[in-house]
Amino acid sequence: MAGGRLAHSEPRYVFFYTPLCGTCKVGERMLEVVAALNPQIAIGRCNINFSPVLARNWQIESVPCLVRWNRRTVAGKKYRFDDVQELHRWMNITTNG
Repeated sequence: MAGGRLAHSEPRYVFFYTPLCGTCKVGERMLEVVAALNPQIAIGRCNINFSPVLARNWQIESVPCLVRWNRRTVAGKKYRFDDVQELHRWMNITTNG
């Protein structure tokens, strides 16, 4: 997963988390698997504790949250991480069509 800045590909994804959130750690592991399967997908990370203004502007309601960013706007949000296959499918659908 990308560290600081997002790559220039579209769409992009930003994973909002907090360090002490156990569910966030599980979601992050799932995203690492998806990133290994699709290295062209740009995934950034954001500790919501350090970005309260961005979280408010993007209307992040809870963590973990995966935001789909496309053409300079929030194009989708995912709060529930059921399994890697479902997450991969959600990201592929948005990437490919």
